[in-house]
Amino acid sequence: NFMKKILLVVLALSLLLTTHIFAQGEKAHLLGLSIVEDILEDDYGLTVLDGLFSITIFKKLPSTDVFKVYSRWMGTGEHKVRVQIVDPDKKIVKKSDDEDINFENDYETYWLSHDFANTLFNKPGVYWVQAVLNDNVEFEIPLFIQISGEELEYEPESELPYITFSLPAIEVYEKDNGLLTVSGVFEYFVFDDFPAKDSFIIANG
Repeated sequence: NFMKKILLVVLALSLLLTTHIFAQGEKAHLLGLSIVEDILEDDYGLTVLDGLFSITIFKKLPSTDVFKVYSRWMGTGEHKVRVQIVDPDKKIVKKSDDEDINFENDYETYWLSHDFANTLFNKPGVYWVQAVLNDNVEFEIPLFIQISGEELEYEPESELPYITFSLPAIEVYEKDNGLLTVSGVFEYFVFDDFPAKDSFIIANG
């Protein structure tokens, strides 16, 4: 009986240790979150984040808007992610479908396009775009909803700016409507031989 108890304790500890190691091994991290007019593909198959914005001005409310949210992830293992919009009272306005992501190689990069067509805004204020990882809010950025001619009060928690994304890309340019586009976003290089070199930028929001 004593030996059986010892064996059970050893098995239980082994199971706990294995579970801990497995949990430690499967991690995901958000690398970027952007609100954009559209997500496109250029002639080389690279991603184009077309028309980044954080403010929408309506003539009246309630009104609807159409936009997309880009999220970029790095990690290991299998995870469930989504993006959701919450109002100033932190009530969910709309959320995207859950997406299953599976990092087949350790710490590879994965990006997603989340569609927010016909999203209804009932009142002005600071809304929040939240990246949700395995049902937990990983990160959020503000979306300012205003009525034309009216001021919107906002007091950030800190006077320091914070980064919302950092992306390797080919170029950044301004559209006719004044919004910025990050063009040629890529995830990796493939070279025939090393040493090798290329030209690119890091676009930071």
